[in-house]
Amino acid sequence: TALEYLKKSLDVLKVIKDFDGQGITLNNISTIHFQQGFFEKALEHLEKALTTSKVNQNLFIEGITLNNLATIYQAREDFERALVCLDRSLQIMRSIGNRHSECITLNNTSQVYFDAESYEKSLELVETALTIAYEDKDKEGISLSLYNRGRVFWAKNRQNDAMQDWLVTYK
Repeated sequence: TALEYLKKSLDVLKVIKDFDGQGITLNNISTIHFQQGFFEKALEHLEKALTTSKVNQNLFIEGITLNNLATIYQAREDFERALVCLDRSLQIMRSIGNRHSECITLNNTSQVYFDAESYEKSLELVETALTIAYEDKDKEGISLSLYNRGRVFWAKNRQNDAMQDWLVTYK
């Protein structure tokens, strides 16, 4: 049902030439396909969203779309492509000064390295994200970063440190 409404919405957005709305809607359609396990369909919609964001020169939507592309590549264990997308997204978020999205992108990048078992690099990135989140008093960013740092600590047999981070996240 959600896909039907999103597709109808996309048709209207095309008629009125709302490129930002199209980019967001294409990302939402992709998310549903991804959650259903239809990675190719998800990629197809994200590629369209990427094109739309570039046409409209909306760097924020381009950055979000690159993050979503990276999620699919990560799920497919194509870590190299995921990292390319995340690096470009990070450059965009920094260039537009969106520190909250920079924090999220750093966390996403750290998790790609985590999945690739590069725990030191993962820890380095999540620490950078945590610094940004604390500086900005970004509770969501702090929580996400502490949770992810706890995962790295656990993988590195630092269970006490992991539990401390998770306890703070829970609180």
